[in-house]
Amino acid sequence: MPDTARTRFRLDGSRSEAPLRFVLVATQIAGPAVVRYVLEVEPVASAPAEQLVATAGPNVRRYLTGDL
Repeated sequence: MPDTARTRFRLDGSRSEAPLRFVLVATQIAGPAVVRYVLEVEPVASAPAEQLVATAGPNVRRYLTGDL
């Protein structure tokens, strides 16, 4: 099953989990953004964006499509 179809199934198929999934994804976006741009903590502040995406990506994918 393509990733987009699996994501759509999870979000549409389990509406009661949607708010939790949304908040979990938000933590993976807001947290690194605060550490990188507001607090400017190294090594996150100077890490390549691609590295941060590769690191956080699996968590975001699991929060959207995996079992909670």
